[in-house]
Amino acid sequence: MLRPLICAAAALLTVSTAHAQDPLIPEPVTLAVRSAVEDGDRMGVVVGYWQDGRSDFYAWGTTAAAGVPVGPDTLFETGSITKVFTGELLAALSRSGDLELDTPLSDIWPGAALPYDLTLGDLATHTGGLPRDVPLAALQSGEDEDLLAAVPTPPLDRTPTYSSAGMALLARAMEIRTRTSLGRLLGRIAGPAGLRSTAYHPVDRARLARPHIGRTDIGETRPETVDIGRGAGGLYSTPRDLLHFAVLHLPANRQPQTAFMQVALVGYRDLPLGWQVHEVDGQRIYHHSGEAGGYQTFVGFREDDGGTAVVLMSNSSVDDDLQAIALHLLDPAVPLPTFDRTGGLSSADVDYLAGTYAVADDPEGNRITLVPVDSGLGYMETAADGTRIRRARLEVVGPGDLRIPGTPIHIQFDPRPSGPIRLVVGDQTFSLVRLDPAD
Repeated sequence: MLRPLICAAAALLTVSTAHAQDPLIPEPVTLAVRSAVEDGDRMGVVVGYWQDGRSDFYAWGTTAAAGVPVGPDTLFETGSITKVFTGELLAALSRSGDLELDTPLSDIWPGAALPYDLTLGDLATHTGGLPRDVPLAALQSGEDEDLLAAVPTPPLDRTPTYSSAGMALLARAMEIRTRTSLGRLLGRIAGPAGLRSTAYHPVDRARLARPHIGRTDIGETRPETVDIGRGAGGLYSTPRDLLHFAVLHLPANRQPQTAFMQVALVGYRDLPLGWQVHEVDGQRIYHHSGEAGGYQTFVGFREDDGGTAVVLMSNSSVDDDLQAIALHLLDPAVPLPTFDRTGGLSSADVDYLAGTYAVADDPEGNRITLVPVDSGLGYMETAADGTRIRRARLEVVGPGDLRIPGTPIHIQFDPRPSGPIRLVVGDQTFSLVRLDPAD
């Protein structure tokens, strides 16, 4: 019975053959997608939309500068959408009896000296008090001990606080309890859901969109997600797979073999597993976004009025409101974003600043690379071993002053030739030395 059910579900996502005559995706949305590429320093964007039994995709741009057009079957890294799959995998394993939502960490690591005995459900709902980022020590060592060090000491604040560390720890707990790798465990949900292109590696590199900061290809320098972090990021998928996955959560499309999806939505202590949620006019919207060093993604759905599901995937990282396009399809009260290419930097400034740097007082430490992004600069910071720390597009806040949006991190420079370049973090200032001297 499994194959007919999967085939029937897959039929839900047949691309509309009458797109030009009877488009499902509203024209203002398609114009916003085109503007995001043409005016917003991006390579490609794909939007998928399902409503009341009909589905359609709209794509604009290419997989790379000399690539092919992006489309529903293009592969992208999903970034933090991986966390949704980690949460739903916990739901599937709880249904199969491999573990329970209230299984404590001490059952998984009985010899660990844990300051607070959290449950797996705490981790899946971001209520375990763990930090936002996976500890650098764990990323470097790959050891559970360094990941467990992120468990908080009492008293525990159960206010939901987004935590990649918690999701990474949850994935390791599931691997240990089942004695199965995360890649193989993924089959517990990808198989029943009929997801043919979703995995922790690109299933077909010929379909992979290359990652970019703006229009700058970073595919040769971008670090891959390490194994210990795969509960929080690193999953690859396509717009078609992700939209299909979202549609299967809607009441009219639920399948017996994907009953774990309802377990995930019921969740733990009134919070869904893996998903983020907010209410609009009394109706819940389940969603998650992703940022993955050269990729931006979004998936979401709402159950009212026959159901609506949306996916958005791009192979460019740009600091803008791209994901508002998808939110607008779920909640029309969210305005569509506008895009422009004004960066406020002269071409001479861009040419002068572009390069790789280290802090003068710590030349063996982190590397900071500034890369041209059309009319501006992108910022990439990696540890000495290549582990990605952060990436963003820099915004101009004043003459000789660039900032990572929403942070106290600045790059400041003297515009005169060969002037100093500084990293400013709050009230601390560090001189930068160029590792690749400008010609």
